[in-house]
Amino acid sequence: MRTTRTLRRTPTLMACAFAVAAAISCKDEPGSADLAKQEAAKPAPKPSTVNVVTTPVPYGKKIPCTQLLDPAKLGAALGKEVTIEDKSQTDLDAASVCQVKLAGKPPSAKEQERMFRNNARILGTLPGDEICQITAYCAFIFEVPEVKKKCESEGQQVSTEVGDLTCTRSIQAGEEYRYVVSTLDPDTKCKFMINPGPSVVGDALPKQCAKAAVDTIGPENIKLP
Repeated sequence: MRTTRTLRRTPTLMACAFAVAAAISCKDEPGSADLAKQEAAKPAPKPSTVNVVTTPVPYGKKIPCTQLLDPAKLGAALGKEVTIEDKSQTDLDAASVCQVKLAGKPPSAKEQERMFRNNARILGTLPGDEICQITAYCAFIFEVPEVKKKCESEGQQVSTEVGDLTCTRSIQAGEEYRYVVSTLDPDTKCKFMINPGPSVVGDALPKQCAKAAVDTIGPENIKLP
């Protein structure tokens, strides 16, 4: 009597068979070798370049007014002896806020009353009064076309009489007008905002302060220690 042996398909045997079949099919796949060569020949991607733009002064850093402005130079430019008071902590966005005052001892109340009667009820700017306030914004990038467009949209007068760009905003105060002047400084790349003192009317003195700031403030004046 002859015994018939049956071959059992074990899991191990089946796995080996599948592996062999997969290997054969990979070898026989048309163009696989050429495709691999093409991929290997491709140049490596270039690393992306990022342009880092730095501002003249980092945001949050303060420049003392004693460093930003020289009272002697500023006074010579204005034709008046002046003192400077630091108000930089009043504006978080500004590198410096400097209050420029007319030097000298303020007249007494009685003397001011006499001056008021004799000068058509106008006192003008007296010793101790604020002439202008110079605010330096140096933690931002200012582009002339963008700033000009913004000033024009707000109805400000635009010119190049001081710095790279000058914007002048008028504010009516009774029968008079007060003027706020801003200018883009070509040397420091900061924007200087000039606010007139409480007794200052007209645009002459604010523009003088703007020109004095542009003429006397340079890159060395905004260097951090």
